[in-house]
Amino acid sequence: MRYEFEVAEMFGECILLSDTRINRNEIQSQVPNIQLYFYDIRGDDDDPGMPCVVESKPVRVNYVGTVISLKPLLRDSEEYKIIGDLDLHYPGESWQLEKYIHINDPTLYPIKFER
Repeated sequence: MRYEFEVAEMFGECILLSDTRINRNEIQSQVPNIQLYFYDIRGDDDDPGMPCVVESKPVRVNYVGTVISLKPLLRDSEEYKIIGDLDLHYPGESWQLEKYIHINDPTLYPIKFER
Protein backbone atom coordinates (compact mmCIF):
# COMPACT_ATOMS: atom_id res chain seq x y z
CA MET A 1 0.00 0.00 0.00
CA ARG A 2 1.30 3.45 -0.91
CA TYR A 3 0.62 6.35 1.43
CA GLU A 4 0.51 10.08 0.81
CA PHE A 5 2.25 12.18 3.45
CA GLU A 6 2.21 15.90 4.10
CA VAL A 7 5.47 17.61 3.14
CA ALA A 8 6.93 19.96 5.73
CA GLU A 9 10.18 21.52 6.87
CA MET A 10 11.43 20.91 10.40
CA PHE A 11 14.67 22.34 11.80
CA GLY A 12 15.64 23.26 8.22
CA GLU A 13 15.17 19.72 6.83
CA CYS A 14 12.52 18.54 4.39
CA ILE A 15 10.34 15.89 6.08
CA LEU A 16 7.16 13.92 5.61
CA LEU A 17 4.38 14.08 8.20
CA SER A 18 1.54 11.74 9.04
CA ASP A 19 -1.16 12.87 11.44
CA THR A 20 -2.08 9.25 12.13
CA ARG A 21 0.06 6.54 13.66
CA ILE A 22 1.93 4.57 11.02
CA ASN A 23 3.61 1.19 10.99
CA ARG A 24 7.26 2.23 10.78
CA ASN A 25 8.40 -1.24 9.70
CA GLU A 26 5.91 -1.26 6.84
CA ILE A 27 7.06 2.16 5.61
CA GLN A 28 10.75 1.23 5.92
CA SER A 29 10.12 -2.03 4.00
CA GLN A 30 9.04 0.01 0.96
CA VAL A 31 12.64 1.25 0.62
CA PRO A 32 14.75 -1.40 2.39
CA ASN A 33 18.13 -0.07 1.21
CA ILE A 34 17.52 3.53 2.33
CA GLN A 35 17.86 4.67 5.95
CA LEU A 36 14.76 6.48 7.17
CA TYR A 37 14.45 8.24 10.52
CA PHE A 38 11.14 8.20 12.37
CA TYR A 39 10.06 10.55 15.14
CA ASP A 40 6.81 11.32 16.91
CA ILE A 41 5.49 14.79 17.66
CA ARG A 42 3.96 15.54 21.05
CA GLY A 43 1.39 18.28 21.51
CA ASP A 44 1.11 20.77 24.34
CA ASP A 45 -0.79 19.68 27.47
CA ASP A 46 -3.11 22.70 27.18
CA ASP A 47 -3.52 22.34 23.39
CA PRO A 48 -2.78 18.71 22.41
CA GLY A 49 -2.99 19.52 18.68
CA MET A 50 -0.23 22.14 18.88
CA PRO A 51 3.17 20.56 18.05
CA CYS A 52 5.68 21.35 20.78
CA VAL A 53 8.24 18.49 20.98
CA VAL A 54 9.69 15.97 18.54
CA GLU A 55 10.72 12.71 20.20
CA SER A 56 12.76 9.68 19.20
CA LYS A 57 10.42 7.28 21.04
CA PRO A 58 6.75 6.69 20.26
CA VAL A 59 4.44 9.23 21.91
CA ARG A 60 1.47 7.81 23.75
CA VAL A 61 -0.11 10.99 25.24
CA ASN A 62 -0.82 14.16 23.21
CA TYR A 63 0.23 12.50 19.95
CA VAL A 64 0.20 14.97 17.04
CA GLY A 65 1.90 13.02 14.28
CA THR A 66 4.82 11.01 12.98
CA VAL A 67 7.81 12.43 11.09
CA ILE A 68 9.74 10.59 8.40
CA SER A 69 13.13 12.02 7.45
CA LEU A 70 16.15 11.07 5.37
CA LYS A 71 18.38 12.87 7.87
CA PRO A 72 18.49 12.64 11.65
CA LEU A 73 16.68 15.51 13.37
CA LEU A 74 18.08 14.71 16.82
CA ARG A 75 21.63 14.11 17.95
CA ASP A 76 22.47 10.64 19.27
CA SER A 77 22.39 11.96 22.84
CA GLU A 78 18.97 13.65 22.41
CA GLU A 79 15.69 11.91 23.12
CA TYR A 80 13.60 14.97 22.25
CA LYS A 81 13.83 18.50 20.90
CA ILE A 82 11.50 21.44 21.49
CA ILE A 83 9.77 22.72 18.37
CA GLY A 84 9.96 26.52 18.30
CA ASP A 85 7.61 28.83 16.41
CA LEU A 86 9.96 28.97 13.40
CA ASP A 87 11.01 25.29 13.38
CA LEU A 88 8.05 23.74 11.52
CA HIS A 89 6.59 24.92 8.20
CA TYR A 90 3.85 23.36 6.03
CA PRO A 91 3.85 24.28 2.32
CA GLY A 92 0.58 22.40 1.76
CA GLU A 93 1.75 19.58 -0.53
CA SER A 94 1.42 15.82 -0.23
CA TRP A 95 3.92 13.31 -1.62
CA GLN A 96 4.43 9.59 -1.63
CA LEU A 97 7.59 8.30 0.03
CA GLU A 98 9.36 7.58 -3.25
CA LYS A 99 8.85 11.11 -4.55
CA TYR A 100 10.16 12.57 -1.28
CA ILE A 101 13.31 10.45 -1.50
CA HIS A 102 13.88 11.26 -5.18
CA ILE A 103 13.48 15.01 -4.73
CA ASN A 104 15.71 15.14 -1.65
CA ASP A 105 18.40 12.78 -2.96
CA PRO A 106 17.96 11.62 -6.59
CA THR A 107 20.92 9.27 -6.25
CA LEU A 108 18.93 7.16 -3.77
CA TYR A 109 15.79 6.88 -5.88
CA PRO A 110 16.56 7.83 -9.52
CA ILE A 111 13.00 7.72 -10.88
CA LYS A 112 11.53 10.80 -12.58
CA PHE A 113 8.51 12.42 -10.94
CA GLU A 114 6.56 15.50 -11.89
CA ARG A 115 7.03 18.32 -9.40
